[in-house]
Amino acid sequence: EESGAAESTFTICIIGKDPFGDILEVVAKKKARGKDLAIRRLTDTRQFDHCHILYVSLALSTQVSEILKAAETQNVLTVSSSKDFAAKGGMIGFVTVADESEGGSRVRFEINLEAARKRGFKINSKLLELATQVRQ
Repeated sequence: EESGAAESTFTICIIGKDPFGDILEVVAKKKARGKDLAIRRLTDTRQFDHCHILYVSLALSTQVSEILKAAETQNVLTVSSSKDFAAKGGMIGFVTVADESEGGSRVRFEINLEAARKRGFKINSKLLELATQVRQ
């Protein structure tokens, strides 16, 4: 939940190789809380104007610290599947964990609550309960 969002469009930005393919184009045709959704694919690792969510691709794992530093000046929720993303200062990091009951793996997530709060985001308590790890 973002504090103070008054824009009419909610923008999801992907920096680096887009792992989502056409699925985001389907999502972009919907509305979220009455706002239009827009998808932007970025190449500049320092320019996130008008992004509400910034997904940092695995291809940019070596640049995560630089990207997060640039994002500090923006009111953007940072998300990635990059290793140790939440530990490095990202807000939500997707992780793969073994699922012994099904003999495979599941995608879960870690939350860096401190990083989210610094940018004015409030994380729902139910979401915090679902996280595999919450960094205070």
